[in-house]
Amino acid sequence: MSHHWRDTAIAAACAALGSSGDADRPAAPWQSRGPGGGGALFSPAISPHDPNELVMTTDMSDVFHSNNFGRSWETVSFRTIQGGVQSQFRFTSDSKIVYAINVQGSSTSDFRTLVKSGDGGRTWNAQ
Repeated sequence: MSHHWRDTAIAAACAALGSSGDADRPAAPWQSRGPGGGGALFSPAISPHDPNELVMTTDMSDVFHSNNFGRSWETVSFRTIQGGVQSQFRFTSDSKIVYAINVQGSSTSDFRTLVKSGDGGRTWNAQ
């Protein structure tokens, strides 16, 4: 008898979900939102020269860049730079100079390299 309230609550929730009217509405079409499969975002960096410019890394090695404070994002080519949990971007007093920790790895280890961009993040060179 002690589980009666739980069973009643579950039955009521199922009934409410079933009668919500959503079954009559067509499902929204599926749209790709880009790379995914889980993951988390790390180390957001905002440019001191342009507050609309953001860079963010993921634990899936992607690096994302936005010029409109996150309303839209571009994925930075993994051939240029890779992110990770410990990756970071640092803007400097010179708008063209940016430093980052490039994380390249395998399933068993990560290799971190300090990299520098002299053109605002378009190209990167190991330091």
